[in-house]
Amino acid sequence: MPNGSTQHPLAPVTEKKHIVGIDAIRLIAAILVMFFHYGFWVGAYPQAANAESVLISFPELYDWTNFGWIGVQIFFVISGFVIAFSGERASSAFHFLVTRVVRLVPAALICATITLIITLALQSSDASELFIAYLRSIFFVPFGVYIDGSYWTLAIEIAFYALVFLLIAIGRFNRIKLLAIAIGLQSTIYWVLYVFATTHPAGELFQLMRALQDSRSMEILLLHHGCFFAIGIFLWAQLLKRPSRINLFWLAIFVGTGCLQIYGVTESFYYQFDIRQPTLTPMTVWLGSLLAIYMAVVYNHKIHEISPPWLLRMFRTMGLMTYPLYLLHQTAGLALMNELVKLGLNAYAALLSIIVLAIASAWLVSVFIEPPLQRLAKEYLLRLGSLGERKFAGQKL
Repeated sequence: MPNGSTQHPLAPVTEKKHIVGIDAIRLIAAILVMFFHYGFWVGAYPQAANAESVLISFPELYDWTNFGWIGVQIFFVISGFVIAFSGERASSAFHFLVTRVVRLVPAALICATITLIITLALQSSDASELFIAYLRSIFFVPFGVYIDGSYWTLAIEIAFYALVFLLIAIGRFNRIKLLAIAIGLQSTIYWVLYVFATTHPAGELFQLMRALQDSRSMEILLLHHGCFFAIGIFLWAQLLKRPSRINLFWLAIFVGTGCLQIYGVTESFYYQFDIRQPTLTPMTVWLGSLLAIYMAVVYNHKIHEISPPWLLRMFRTMGLMTYPLYLLHQTAGLALMNELVKLGLNAYAALLSIIVLAIASAWLVSVFIEPPLQRLAKEYLLRLGSLGERKFAGQKL
């Protein structure tokens, strides 16, 4: 997912404030999502997985992979933490905007292009529809079909970034906890009503809650996932700023809301796809990720002290790999896996091959392809900003 530093992973790690443990947690979350799509989703519901064939199916792995979707909720918590951290350090709203554009756009352009080429070569989808989906993906259009289903989360991330950008622009970043309370409380109200409504699934309230859950507009307004960003912000406030009981109070409220959201997602699998999903497993994994984030922050200084430079660079690379791995694995990976099976390769051998290929591709993109584009994008945006400042200064004179 689109978080973290844009520093080249082969550069020396000198910034002691960089929390290396979060990079590892982020990569694990991306791998969970990949395992969910490869090990469960493609076999349990191939239409939703954008798979053209049912050649790929791993029913023996269902119990081990059916909860991997929880990686997205882990991403959102990390995003709340990292954006609060980077937003406070941003020298201006424009600087914050540049860092987000540089982090989001080059990788999305690279990964969407790779997916488009592979899909055109291996699947029988209409080329014009694919190209439209490609354009939606690289321009971050919030609605419609994307070149890869994983792009659905980017508009949600951008909506959160936009709120933080506005706080910085009006000089009120110190109110970020109030923002967290606002977006977290709306999620809390919704998910409490949703869970209450499930006790009467034939009632009008449940139908309304289901309609809101299916609404893309409500996703973008952070109704569904605002609690996770809020958790990230309050973790930042508690662990890196000034600890307080108020922070702990809101953390408890929104962690509870997160558990309700996870329950709601498992219910939605049944109502949308007639698939029964476990609730306890994803909830346990998600709560474990919160503990892991806490440990990563608390012991970050110790990790830097005892870790050799090569290990710190490896952690940094892991974090940078996450976003391209998330964007590349689903549509392109499943298409290639399907092709390998058609060519006679054993399904499990094809699965292992594509997992290795997806991780290797993410590494190549993050280490060699993405950084030059990021530098170009940053230089262009900074020049654009400097030009705008000069014009503004000239008008004032």
